[in-house]
Amino acid sequence: MSAFGVIHRIRLAIFLCVAPLAVAQQPNSTALDLVSKSLDLQSAVIDLKAESANLQGTATTAGGEVRDLVAPKTGVAASPSPLVSPKTEVGAAPTPLVSAALDVKESATELKINLLGDILFDFDMATIRPAAEPTLAQVAALIRKYRNSTVLIEGHTDGKGSETYNLKLSEKRANSVRGWLIAHGIAEGTMRTGGWGAARPVAPNRKPNDADDPEGRQKNRRVEITVKK
Repeated sequence: MSAFGVIHRIRLAIFLCVAPLAVAQQPNSTALDLVSKSLDLQSAVIDLKAESANLQGTATTAGGEVRDLVAPKTGVAASPSPLVSPKTEVGAAPTPLVSAALDVKESATELKINLLGDILFDFDMATIRPAAEPTLAQVAALIRKYRNSTVLIEGHTDGKGSETYNLKLSEKRANSVRGWLIAHGIAEGTMRTGGWGAARPVAPNRKPNDADDPEGRQKNRRVEITVKK
């Protein structure tokens, strides 16, 4: 037998030995493949269940957020923020422009404003006190309400001192008020001044027993402003 034939027979023998083993292993490989596929399907099912649980959790969270956005019903209607301060009564009169330092009387033809001299000036002085400026600012506001009107400013003193001295002091005080009003926007040409000294008291300078009357003298130390409408 030739060498080729020997080799051929050896190959045939090897084939006959290996073939049964391959055939025997084929079913096992198929079974393993089936088991692997089953495991893969179970894993896929588990993954789907996990995703479903995640979706349910997301829905629950979203529902909670919606409930947070919607205010719970308490059964009591909330009152709106008041447009008016609680301290302000509806229909109440507005705060008056004129302060307690001014005495204002109005008629059909004129507005008369009385200012105590002790508020405007220091003792025996004709210079406007800084503390009196808010009061004079209210006077200016009253005068501006009557456009094209004329304004008369008159100074008065109490009964102490000489007539000549009191007359000059009353004139100086009237001019000081006029100067302040001009500096704060009142037209110069609409105002004129005068001084009366102690000639026109509005209260007694002395009591009936001839004693000094400080309260009466205080009322006489004044500046009167008359606005002709």
